[in-house]
Amino acid sequence: MTNSNIYVTLATMKCDELLKKLKKAGWREIHQQGSHKILRKEGQQETIVFPYHRGKEIPTGTANRIMKQAGLK
Repeated sequence: MTNSNIYVTLATMKCDELLKKLKKAGWREIHQQGSHKILRKEGQQETIVFPYHRGKEIPTGTANRIMKQAGLK
């Protein structure tokens, strides 16, 4: 048996795509400060700060952190 490493390439995601996923999961924009949207899910105190730059790709680490906070990962 050989030890083989499997590398998973994470697909990059545009801000619009991630925002759409968050809204579908019940997160709503409560306000915006500059280019950052503040999202909250009904019945929860936790907020998500979402750096929104229309049409641009969101860095993979940032997308993963936001999805984890939202409970999508």
